[in-house]
Amino acid sequence: MLNTSLLSKLMAREDLEVIEGNFRTASFDPTNRILRLPLLKEEHKDAATLFIGHEVGHALYTPSIFSHDESINKLLPDIEDIPHSILNIVEDVRIERLVREFYPGLINDFLKGYRHLVADNFFGIKDVDVDTLGFLDRLNLKAKLSKTIDIKFSFKESVMMSKVFQIDTWDDTVRVSRELMEFLDEQQEQQQQQQQQSSDGSGDSEESEESEDSSGLSESLNSDVGDTEASEDGDDSLESGSSDTDADANATDDNSVEEDNVSSSSGGGLSDTGDTTGEDPYHSVTDDAFRKNENKMINEGDGTSYLKFTKEQLVNEFLYTDEEVERSYTEFLEMKNNQPAMQIYHDEFINVRYKEFIRDVKPAVNAMVQQFELRKSAMESRKARQSTSGSIDVDKLWQYKLDDHIFKSIMSFPDAKNHGLLMYVDFSSSMWGRLYETVKQSVILIMFAKRVGIPYELYTFTTNGKKWKDNGKRNMFGKGEDYGKYDLANYALGMIKIADSSWTTSKQNKMTQRVMFSSETLTGGNAWMKEKLFSMGGTPLIETAAYSLILADDFVKKHNTEKMNVVFLTDGQAQDIRTKSLGYGDQKVVVFDVEGYGRLEANVGGIYSYYSRTKLYQKAMFDALRKRYNVIGFFLTSYRKLVNPKVGYIVHDKIDSDNEFYDRYIVVHDKRLQAEDDEFVTVADDDPLFTTDRKRMNTIKRDFKKFQKNKKSNKLIAQEFARMVA
Repeated sequence: MLNTSLLSKLMAREDLEVIEGNFRTASFDPTNRILRLPLLKEEHKDAATLFIGHEVGHALYTPSIFSHDESINKLLPDIEDIPHSILNIVEDVRIERLVREFYPGLINDFLKGYRHLVADNFFGIKDVDVDTLGFLDRLNLKAKLSKTIDIKFSFKESVMMSKVFQIDTWDDTVRVSRELMEFLDEQQEQQQQQQQQSSDGSGDSEESEESEDSSGLSESLNSDVGDTEASEDGDDSLESGSSDTDADANATDDNSVEEDNVSSSSGGGLSDTGDTTGEDPYHSVTDDAFRKNENKMINEGDGTSYLKFTKEQLVNEFLYTDEEVERSYTEFLEMKNNQPAMQIYHDEFINVRYKEFIRDVKPAVNAMVQQFELRKSAMESRKARQSTSGSIDVDKLWQYKLDDHIFKSIMSFPDAKNHGLLMYVDFSSSMWGRLYETVKQSVILIMFAKRVGIPYELYTFTTNGKKWKDNGKRNMFGKGEDYGKYDLANYALGMIKIADSSWTTSKQNKMTQRVMFSSETLTGGNAWMKEKLFSMGGTPLIETAAYSLILADDFVKKHNTEKMNVVFLTDGQAQDIRTKSLGYGDQKVVVFDVEGYGRLEANVGGIYSYYSRTKLYQKAMFDALRKRYNVIGFFLTSYRKLVNPKVGYIVHDKIDSDNEFYDRYIVVHDKRLQAEDDEFVTVADDDPLFTTDRKRMNTIKRDFKKFQKNKKSNKLIAQEFARMVA
């Protein structure tokens, strides 16, 4: 996947600011050193390196005084008299030649890119005889398409073209541009004289015939000067041409003429009649056509959003820092100490209920560990093989008459893996009724990972309510200062790391207590007691998955992980994407550019359903995540019909209509999601209606059977998770 930003910086040999976004064309700001690149559609990826190479050429060789904006150039004394089309074409010829000479690998990329654009008629020359175009247009085409196109030039045109192709400095560009202006003026004047003579009938018939013959025979004397040529065997070279312009001017062959009297090719553009006498000689038909057609290959418009996901933005915008986490806890303790009722409630939870939970979930953790070790052992031994190294084991040499196996042997386990666990808990508002149980499940997972020695990280995710309020809620739309670089709104995501295998036991216990207490208050109706850091919001699942690609990549490098498991504990579908440039639901094309992964494109033009639109975005991102890692979904539901009623859950081990995003997907009913083994309770102990021992015993038996079933279901769910991870 092409990393356009890195490639641009490397080629320019400086730390340019590279911005990709809704731009009509690629451009370079030489004063501020900003390279702007448009979002190319998928079918025009061949032109990406062409655009980068061209604009890097400007970065390397074009002075800051030059601008692609004609109105700016008109204000500059040194070049105000030069028509913009001439200056632009001549300078493009210079910088493209120089950048190809410096980076010979670009030769093929330029040819491939321009061929693609010609095939799509970007220069407007389809079904057009290019020899009837004005000299400026033929010069432009020859410079870009090299020997892939045959164009006729008169002798004088070839000499002029040779000068354009050999310029090296900006001063040369200005000087030769003025010479080209004079050449075009002379060419138009000659054409007007010929037209006048023709209308008066006073022209020499023999001269006219010679002129007509010249038009048919004239070809490029020096058309290969500065051209790039792709040979059949792929060995491309850049031909620098002769440095002796006078020698070129005096050279003649069968394809050159001595007079520049080609009436059909001296005008500034095309007309239906071929008469170009009254047209502007400085006007370039091909350059205009290219500018008009650029929008055909870029994702540009009100419905396009370019979302760039980088580690820098994750750290600076979305992931709470250690300082912010500690400050939140300090504020929480101050509030607790000033509220006696809250202090009693908190202390009772930490000193009693939390400790009971840790004790009671040990059977479930043990079941997970047992299942994981059994499965891992089976996988490792299934293909275990013993091989001899070829070196004699001297300790077994005495056995040579009794045993053939006297060589050193190596036992290898092809399926042995270093596992990793990266988890995300949904803190969206719809989770309030099941958040506490979900957090407890995530704690069981980290207890299991710690027991079996799997490195892990656990994060919460939701929208950032504080930034939402600070930025005026919905008044966020409109291009911000970093639009094009980061279109994702800064309130779109808020993540808190709540577990890490590299933390000390003390730090981990403290954070576990904090998040469990706040989730219990949210679920139990005491939300005012929660720590503000753990507020609930939306479901930015798409954004979280995108940043998972970055976090998982860092995780794998840090822990040398071979089997990376990414787990999402959530209760629903992703929300729509939050951007700065577009309102909710206004997206037609979304381009996801994830650092370390590359670019993904999702097109929802014509899809107006909120559900269908976000589903398509989510699928694009989760498909990318699944290409690299084992992605597990833990989905919580209140609908019994979605699970197996006998056990209270169901597992999907393949992608189908019921599981569109995850490699493995476990759906659990709320009523069965009990992380701790509750004490056995029966109504027979308190109900006075049970007048006989028989009725009482039957009730106890029924309640105990139900209790045991729930315990078994909990262990089965835990075992399923262990199986998925292994």
